[in-house]
Amino acid sequence: MKYLMMIAALLCSPALYAVEVVVQWDAPTEREDGTPLSLSEIHSYTAYVFEGANSHAITDIPSIDTSLMITLYPGDNTINMTTVDTEGRESARSNDVFLAGLDTDLDGIRDVLDNCTLVANAAQRDTDLDGYGNMCDADLDGDNVVGFSDYSMFGTAWGTSDPDSDFDGDGTVGFSDYGIFGASWGGPPGPAGELVQ
Repeated sequence: MKYLMMIAALLCSPALYAVEVVVQWDAPTEREDGTPLSLSEIHSYTAYVFEGANSHAITDIPSIDTSLMITLYPGDNTINMTTVDTEGRESARSNDVFLAGLDTDLDGIRDVLDNCTLVANAAQRDTDLDGYGNMCDADLDGDNVVGFSDYSMFGTAWGTSDPDSDFDGDGTVGFSDYGIFGASWGGPPGPAGELVQ
């Protein structure tokens, strides 16, 4: 059966870490071999959803439907479709619809390009150029964990304009930066999008 034509649109979701995606398609009018296919010969559709390394299928979508709402989570997602005819034959998969537009922290930067995917930082400040934005990078010594060495470096920078310790970018290392540092304690910097690293 011919590949389905697909259009995807992102809608706002009340969940901070998820978006609702509406996938719409045109019912195919011919089979892969070029012979006609009527709507009465379509039994159902199947949507294949790939979220990073995870995948799942949504089966038995009624033949009268030509749209589907799917909840997707941060990261890149791919969706493709098949048609199942009334004899149970499944078509080849449609062309992939790639959705790289997810913006988990709602800062206007897509997750794949965001140097802090969970903390809004539209300016994308990364003064030590390690691929992690200052708003989520209290790892001052670069050992990939925020610990005592970082605390010592942060204390030395207190009250100065040290750009690496000025996490919030207001020009001075102060209480707001200390809050960011404390929230990062014991963890790695980031996370950052895969195209940033």
